[in-house]
Amino acid sequence: MRETHDTDLVALVAQGSSPALEELSRRHTPLLRSEAWRILGDADDAADVAQEVLWKIWRHAGEYDRSKAGVGTWLGVLTRRLAIDRLRQRRRRMRLLDSQPPQSDVVPPEATDRVDALDRSRVVRTALGELPNEQRKILELMYFRDMSQREIARATGIPLGTVKTRAGLAVRRLRQTLAA
Repeated sequence: MRETHDTDLVALVAQGSSPALEELSRRHTPLLRSEAWRILGDADDAADVAQEVLWKIWRHAGEYDRSKAGVGTWLGVLTRRLAIDRLRQRRRRMRLLDSQPPQSDVVPPEATDRVDALDRSRVVRTALGELPNEQRKILELMYFRDMSQREIARATGIPLGTVKTRAGLAVRRLRQTLAA
């Protein structure tokens, strides 16, 4: 498999070839980790991002379009996107932790965490229920079924631009509702 070109490996992965994915991993994981580490500054997070990229390739190799970019570029873009997402999650978590007052030692932290999670879940469910049906369905597919906007467009027959617009409107509306 050593002489196989990267684009051929991606095509094999799209057909379900795990040896092809292993070869892509062998060839590109060091660069994926390096790129993720450059953004995140943490080796463990960088390794996790590299694994997420390989998982995405396994699930979405059929979406690769060699006319748009080489395999290395495609992998680099996926890595940067996932690393930036992880960085944003880390920052949101830090802001959340910084904004919360210290908790009393009288109540076990696990109990308050469970109550907080239930409260947040209830608030989010209520906010989702207030969205127009077509916007709510898009968000449910994106976040609960882990579908990309392109996958949603294909699965529902809705134009990609419409999916993006509905997702954007839904997220803005949710932010407004949850901020209040």
